[in-house]
Amino acid sequence: MEVIDCRLKEERSKLGITQKQLADGIGISERSIINIESGRTPSLPTAIRLAAYFQLSVEQLFQLQVDDVDRQ
Repeated sequence: MEVIDCRLKEERSKLGITQKQLADGIGISERSIINIESGRTPSLPTAIRLAAYFQLSVEQLFQLQVDDVDRQ
């Protein structure tokens, strides 16, 4: 199974901003931020905007975790 490990909440907490502030800062809904922090995979344009906001690469903000069972 593949899972996206998102550091969004961690990065947001480092800056001391709310989900609403982040959403407003990149032009999406607060519900979208909540969904992403709950495990939903964002669209590519949203992932790029989020990474740019935190001055990270998309790869740094979202890391793919692959379960070893699926490799067999």
